[in-house]
Amino acid sequence: MKEGRPSRTALKVAHILLIASHDPELRDGIPEGAGPLTERLLLASKVPPYGPWLLGAARKPWTRRMSARAERRTPGAYTGLVERKRFMNEQVLAALEAGATQVCLVGAGFDTLCLRLAPRYPDRRFFELDHPATGAAKARGLAEVGKPANLEQLLVDLGARPLEQVLAEHPSWDTGATSVFVAEGLFMYLSRPQVSAFFRQCAASSGPRSRLAFSHLLDLDRTGPLAKLALSLMGEPWLSDLPLGEVEAFAAGLGWRMLAQYPADPRALEGFAAVEKHSAQNAGSHLESGG
Repeated sequence: MKEGRPSRTALKVAHILLIASHDPELRDGIPEGAGPLTERLLLASKVPPYGPWLLGAARKPWTRRMSARAERRTPGAYTGLVERKRFMNEQVLAALEAGATQVCLVGAGFDTLCLRLAPRYPDRRFFELDHPATGAAKARGLAEVGKPANLEQLLVDLGARPLEQVLAEHPSWDTGATSVFVAEGLFMYLSRPQVSAFFRQCAASSGPRSRLAFSHLLDLDRTGPLAKLALSLMGEPWLSDLPLGEVEAFAAGLGWRMLAQYPADPRALEGFAAVEKHSAQNAGSHLESGG
């Protein structure tokens, strides 16, 4: 991510979700209310070029034709994102129903998960962590859309301060409470040791039966050279993958047991998983900057 600018990837993901919400073949898979709320949030955040014209074009048939072509060129660009949003939403709801009292969305971008669920669970606490530039843009949007009282934003560079330290020092976060962490579209920007550190820090920052829902790139080598170059020029290069068959053993080695995994097809671009903490963990190592 370019210094001082909101993440282009976070903005693009929100825009793709908005386009998908107007597609008859995709919209039923999107969490209820996510499409309209994403549009309101982007408009209120006032980040060029995501203004009325561009966002309004999401409703146009020609935009859907363009998105269909993009899906054919890059399978999963739209369908995979919809599946990812649905999976994360379902896993957080399951964790809340199982007794989690805290939700921590790391690398929140312009996602509306906490914004949608916080009013439904007023007795739970919701936290969004993001880089200051992206978080500040979203804060403008939240101020206009309406931020629930039980939703807090933490603007922090996790390359400079470890997650465990950030949460331990925050007065509202309870390190002994059953919690659910969400790392959606995050791990490909971290090295494998950084991903391991993330698991350890989530364990050290939460109580028994805490959960972690995450997405992961299945095969970094499948990313074309032009895509890799574009991501690097944006300041958001992909650094690691986690093949489908390795996820369960990887998580188990860090003290987490598998709860759910999707998809079963190793040819997909991304996989999603939810794991539950099953043993006490020591503090993880610092999440070094991948830049």
